[in-house]
Amino acid sequence: MGIESYPEIKNSSGSEENSATKRNFIKQFAGLALAAGILTMGTSDSALAKKRSEPRGAETFISQVLTNTPDRQKEYRQKIDFLENIFSKKIFEYLSIAEMQSREAKGKIKTHPQLKGFEQLGIDPKFMLEVFSEEEGCFPIGMINGNIAELRYVNKVHESFSQYGMAGRFASSAIESRHKDNILFYRSPYDPRSPEKGDPGDAFQIRAITAFMSHEAGHMVAGDFSNSMTQEQRIDFFYDIAHVYHSSNIRETITSKDYVDQINAQDEKSQNYLVISEYWAILCESYLNRPEEFFALASQQEKELIQKWLLKEKGQNFDPKAARDKRYYLTEQMVAAQIAKAKQRMGEKTRLAAPKKHLQGKKPAIPRRR
Repeated sequence: MGIESYPEIKNSSGSEENSATKRNFIKQFAGLALAAGILTMGTSDSALAKKRSEPRGAETFISQVLTNTPDRQKEYRQKIDFLENIFSKKIFEYLSIAEMQSREAKGKIKTHPQLKGFEQLGIDPKFMLEVFSEEEGCFPIGMINGNIAELRYVNKVHESFSQYGMAGRFASSAIESRHKDNILFYRSPYDPRSPEKGDPGDAFQIRAITAFMSHEAGHMVAGDFSNSMTQEQRIDFFYDIAHVYHSSNIRETITSKDYVDQINAQDEKSQNYLVISEYWAILCESYLNRPEEFFALASQQEKELIQKWLLKEKGQNFDPKAARDKRYYLTEQMVAAQIAKAKQRMGEKTRLAAPKKHLQGKKPAIPRRR
């Protein structure tokens, strides 16, 4: 099913929504910012550059995996060699950091992520938290809670990160650091659908954030960020994703071609890591934001990846279409409330600025001299 051909969606009351508005939400972020040079990114420069020259426990991580699997050492030795050949030993440094971070997170991260900066868009963070809620059925169980410590809106435009080799494009969102379970959302510089290319306003930003969340949350459940995987599962995750990637159908979508295919890292193995990482995030994004497209195009292996690494045991009853519709409904409620407040403020300003008018037929009173 093409990006332009989504069926109508009903809101919770069952009535038809305005078709143009509805399709905007569903498809405008499929690769919305990609054509305009706005990207979702996995990690920031600081995440990769911080202490780059220092050892990060790759050998220790490998040793622990082999020690933990005495009856499967040969299997994991082969998987480790395979991953090192594709990604270099640096992949195990990332997995080691993720393992240490997950141990720290167990005592620090509250059930729900904290939200910061969203008041700059004129919305109450508690409403945004509802859109990102597992309990409300908006995301699969285990994807948000415990994996993400903080969601933060940064009211500035951010250029794309240098390791992606995409000069002149913009980052709409990113994971703050490998050492922090935080997701950052940046201000989109313009609406690519608008011929004027002007700042699209806060309503656009809210819709963009709720759409891009599916991509970044996908990164947060990956083997190099998840707080709920064992060391062996982190190995298995990248082994599985790398094997499915080359027979992927989702790679043929516009989102993948105009994003993943444009990554141009400095060396082949860094390129492989970025491509596979972003491919997984787009797989999650497609499943969560465009389920019709996902089920029409995804290979059986890709569907199995979602079942195994995103839904797992707790999320088997998750309905991606119902979740997408609910996120849309809640998002549009926020936007409507925000627009109403903006109109009210504008009305107040207009009323205060308007000159006072005298009643017709009456002359202004002249004060008497005493």
